[in-house]
Amino acid sequence: MILIYDFDGTLTTNPLPEFEILKDCGCSTEELLPKIKKLKEDRKINFVEAYITSYIEVIKENNLKLNEYNLFKGYDKVKFNKGVLDYFNHFQSNDIKHYVVTSGFKDYVEKTKINPFLTKVYGTTLKKDNDEYIGINTIVTDDAKAEIISQIVKSTNEIIVYFGDGLSDKAAFKYVHSLGGKTIFIAKTKTKEYVELNNLGIIDHLFEPDFSENSAIYKYVQTLNERSE
Repeated sequence: MILIYDFDGTLTTNPLPEFEILKDCGCSTEELLPKIKKLKEDRKINFVEAYITSYIEVIKENNLKLNEYNLFKGYDKVKFNKGVLDYFNHFQSNDIKHYVVTSGFKDYVEKTKINPFLTKVYGTTLKKDNDEYIGINTIVTDDAKAEIISQIVKSTNEIIVYFGDGLSDKAAFKYVHSLGGKTIFIAKTKTKEYVELNNLGIIDHLFEPDFSENSAIYKYVQTLNERSE
């Protein structure tokens, strides 16, 4: 069984990355959004590139080094959704593969507490020169998520499940659904994003962001696992 997850908002409590260094710069992700929107429009670039560029610019404007410590500060304080760590700990076997496919930083996710449970992380990467980052290397856009998933699941007859929480997962949901895989939207209620994607017929289930034992997600994965054995 292949289980593929978005990161922010799917496994974590916040739909946007919470980079601690922004607080040191007197800023927050929400306060960064107008800058991101303007940059996206001015340069005609996608949201992910605008977000990362804005994030890097804020750090530079505050005369801080673009090193690993500053960019990924706070990785050890990431707030995961209820039961996430116990869920990953339980569903560990040679027959289950867990992947994270995120527009966020690959290196950041790999530093968090869930990394030991993951088969692999796919995410945006940066170019590095000695101990400092000098720019963007690869960006995982919404469409790129589907392309990455196609590489993960190629030539397999295993059960495939994708977990996401927003419109940025549209391409991934669509692709997995087209393969006959299962698609899970994570949200507390039927959000407008869920309704839009569900109306396209590419969502199989809506589950609350609760991965604890006896939760809907836990029971669902348990059932799929028993079928695949």
